[in-house]
Amino acid sequence: MCRNLILLFVTVLIIQTEINALTLDEQNAVLACHNNFRASLANGKEQNKTGMLPSGMNIKKLTYSKTVEASATNWANKCTQSHTPSNQRKYGENLAMDEINALTLDEQNAILDCHNNFRASLANGKEQNKTGMMPQGMNIKKLTYSKTVETSATLWANNCSMSHTPGNQRKYGENLAMNSDPNMATKAALLEACKACGNYLGQVIYKKGKPCSGCGSTGCASNGLCN
Repeated sequence: MCRNLILLFVTVLIIQTEINALTLDEQNAVLACHNNFRASLANGKEQNKTGMLPSGMNIKKLTYSKTVEASATNWANKCTQSHTPSNQRKYGENLAMDEINALTLDEQNAILDCHNNFRASLANGKEQNKTGMMPQGMNIKKLTYSKTVETSATLWANNCSMSHTPGNQRKYGENLAMNSDPNMATKAALLEACKACGNYLGQVIYKKGKPCSGCGSTGCASNGLCN
């Protein structure tokens, strides 16, 4: 069931990005993933450890809501790694966390080239600020890549904080920047919001029966799912 699907991200490294709303193609992909599984479940084609699950008579087809998306985006941007407080929660929520690998060799080299090209330009007096050309520098060092520093950054980034490492924990200098490229992330926080709440202990997930036979006045949408 599209196990690798990510609906909304908050990415954090020493680089932080805010969440962007989904494109129309992404919205359609999300809905197709969910509704294909729900239709398969409604028609008795899914199974668990004990065998095939029964067909469902009242499983609804999901539609996309920009209002719900805005609510999910607003909460996910807070990067709390938790559900919305119950007194603020308007919609059902699903949370998931995913670890992403550290930088590849090409990414390491790209970062170093970017920094060292600028530092070389600065050392040779080819950079300027608002007041004019900056003087040459006699002691500007070439940067090299350290796995130790990367690991430290990754560990702190995993705390999902939009701030520097606390002074009493900081072993290395840090730069914080805004970036919208999810490929630079070390952690993705996923928040999926649903207008109808569920996942209550002791509550039946769906009613067993012929697909769409329990839709009532809303009628049957397609593939055994209710409107």
